[in-house]
Amino acid sequence: MRLHEFYEPIASPRQNPLLAVLPCVDYARLLPDFQLVRLPVGESIYEINAPIARLHFPTDCIAVSLHKLKNGASVTTSATGSEGMVGISCIPGSQNALAPVVVLSEGSAFQIKAALLKKEFQCGGNFHRLLLRFTVALLTQTEQIAVGNCHNNIEQRLSHFLLIIVDRHPHDELYTTHEQVAIFLAVRREGISMATKKLEAIGAVRCRRGHITVCNRREWEELAGEGYAAVAKEYRRLHEYQKILAETILYIAMRTNVHISLCKKGK
Repeated sequence: MRLHEFYEPIASPRQNPLLAVLPCVDYARLLPDFQLVRLPVGESIYEINAPIARLHFPTDCIAVSLHKLKNGASVTTSATGSEGMVGISCIPGSQNALAPVVVLSEGSAFQIKAALLKKEFQCGGNFHRLLLRFTVALLTQTEQIAVGNCHNNIEQRLSHFLLIIVDRHPHDELYTTHEQVAIFLAVRREGISMATKKLEAIGAVRCRRGHITVCNRREWEELAGEGYAAVAKEYRRLHEYQKILAETILYIAMRTNVHISLCKKGK
């Protein structure tokens, strides 16, 4: 399920579906507080236990939570692209980041002071409901990655991880190295090299230095197994809910404009 393709690549907070459902009055009020930022690969958005001062709504970048262990190893537990928000733990009350968050795929995001968004969330309405739905989808992703880390082999984990990234990427080609992927999955680089060779052998991917290209998505999904299927299902539900809210807002806006026009003619 490709998430990125649902949204037009325009430099507007409305590109992010969580913000697209804000009523026009609320959106207009918050718009001056949004700041467009460019995030390069490797940029640290949050450090562990650091205060979350600003929340980020990606437009075309991808950020990952990268837990670092005392022995120097690290492992990715979630990825967020233009379908969501980075810094979600701040909303229910956590003032500090629970894990480091870094940029995996460069791009842009709109940032805003966390305090302002928390107030908006507390007002209820569409934004409140959609953010809760996004939280459920993100928790599902984190849970399935954790299960896969315990029970899946490297080929399955690699397939799951790459599918999650591709779903949030505008193209079927990823710009990454085996060493970078090994860091995100907390395995040796040699293991990733062997796993990608197996994926190439069955025609699932094509690899060259610094690039991994999707060739056969069905093979990837079969390898990724039930964990990825559960995540994809939850994000489909999120998208369907986003679509319903967006259509509802558009309908209300059209009815309002018609009403205003009729009132003007009545004068």
